[in-house]
Amino acid sequence: MDTIESQLMVRNKCEQMQKSIKELYEWQDQMKNATSAKAQPVDSSEGKTLPPVRSNVKAMSKFAEDQASAEKQDQAESETVNKKKLAEAEMLKTMGNKQCKLGYYQEAIELYSQAIETYGENAAYYSNRALCYMNLDLFDDCLADCATAIEKDPKYMKAYYRRMQAYERLGESEKAAIACRQILRLSQDESELNTAKRDLARIEKRIENAPKPTVSPGKVAATDMDPTMALVKQEADKYKELGNKHLARKDFAKAERSYTKAIALFGEDAIYYTNRSLCYWNLKDYDKCLADCNKAIQLDDTYFRPYYRRMQVRELRGAYQSAVEDCRKFIELTKDEKQKATAEKDLQRLERLVKSEQPAKQAFVWSEIRKNAKLIHFVQKPPHMRSKKPLTRIAIKDLIPCPLVLTNKQELPPPSKRKNIPDAVIDKIFNNNTGEQLIEPKETTNLEHLFPAHSNKLRNMFSPPTTPTEQRKPPFAAPTNKATATTTTVSKQATVNRPEAKQNNKSTETVEPVVVPSASTTNDKI
Repeated sequence: MDTIESQLMVRNKCEQMQKSIKELYEWQDQMKNATSAKAQPVDSSEGKTLPPVRSNVKAMSKFAEDQASAEKQDQAESETVNKKKLAEAEMLKTMGNKQCKLGYYQEAIELYSQAIETYGENAAYYSNRALCYMNLDLFDDCLADCATAIEKDPKYMKAYYRRMQAYERLGESEKAAIACRQILRLSQDESELNTAKRDLARIEKRIENAPKPTVSPGKVAATDMDPTMALVKQEADKYKELGNKHLARKDFAKAERSYTKAIALFGEDAIYYTNRSLCYWNLKDYDKCLADCNKAIQLDDTYFRPYYRRMQVRELRGAYQSAVEDCRKFIELTKDEKQKATAEKDLQRLERLVKSEQPAKQAFVWSEIRKNAKLIHFVQKPPHMRSKKPLTRIAIKDLIPCPLVLTNKQELPPPSKRKNIPDAVIDKIFNNNTGEQLIEPKETTNLEHLFPAHSNKLRNMFSPPTTPTEQRKPPFAAPTNKATATTTTVSKQATVNRPEAKQNNKSTETVEPVVVPSASTTNDKI
């Protein structure tokens, strides 16, 4: 025991020593890290090659040549990297141009954005993305991209021209005229100058013929707002801009929520309702889209955009005459030539639909009819599905329940005295053993009429056989008289055949017992 205790003590001491040494090493590492963190950074210039002494002309010329070659090498490497990035960006730009020509503006915006991330020094990428934003009616993003493109390249005329178009579509003719004059001052291309002169003449004529600004019944002028309402309007505009960004990403649900928040803050601006109607149109909620268009027109009947959206909804629902009226109003109010040309084509199509419209079609006004939908007349079935036989008319009559008549002309008991059928009986009828079990009484078979009590027929049928078997004589038994044996046998048979005689004459008739040894006893004796 002393040896074991001493070994345990030595082991514990060793473990304690090992632990203390480990703690000392950890403390040493901590102190080294603390001193290295506090130490001053080493000057990296010492590792660089210093220029030689100026008096050594050869060394100085060689050093200058080395420095020039190193700079050229770095410049070549940077140019190679820039060329690779520019090539990738140009490829993305080409793909974006194809999508823009096909009318997929959202996909084009994504491609132009990737090109800007790859190489963001080209003004054409921003200008092309601004065109897509303008086609999606996201004029704030369009103007921001135009400003960035002009900052990258002040002589890029397409950015000026697209900024002028954005101002003109927004109805800010004075800003559009300023942008057009900048094009005339900076451009040196004759075709661009001629186009800018025509645009400037049109804009100046519009400014001259523009009526004085009046406040519509449902709209509040900015000058008439108190400071509190002006702040609320600014907050609502922030939600509108957020909705415009969601709309550019085609996230119509989030855009609808942003416009709804803007309307909740300030519900007197027709633009909020018009933008939200576009979300409802893309979400195929045409009832809410039509309601927002009506509200926007109520607030500002000179705003042209809700008329076009309401025209689309009415055309979809088959109200072609009302759609024609909205289209004419849109053409009257809009100032953009491209939009006017598109609306004129729509007007021609709607007028053709009004002329070719049949009275049968006017009866069907559905909440949604897709462009590929078709009204099917059941008469126009293929020949193999038609039938020449007329339909059989069947008269429908109400049946009166017949009274229950019993065969034996008995009267039924009143309903109060009738007993209900147990569920167990119903389960048994339908072979259903899941419910309660029906306990039926066992039927006893009575055969008394076949075998009456006073008859011995049944007793004789099931009684044991009475044929005497051969009996062996005991080897050492005393000889018996034949007469005595015969008398015993006859009396036994008479007793079996007439049991009632035995019962009646027990006292008069006696039978002597006959001792017959069993087989087992005989064998034992042998």
